[in-house]
Amino acid sequence: MKNLILNILVLIGLLSSAASEAADKKAKVVFISGKPSHGRLAHEHRAGNMLLAKALN
Repeated sequence: MKNLILNILVLIGLLSSAASEAADKKAKVVFISGKPSHGRLAHEHRAGNMLLAKALN
């Protein structure tokens, strides 16, 4: 029983340290466009992506 508790505590410690390392890294978001739904130059694609990026940062 003591072995089980010790193993569980070690596992929790390892998982929490891995989670804190992952939280320190910055996420990378990639915008991927889908199928065209309207004609060319109907809106400014880059400006829309820049607005989304600004909102996420």
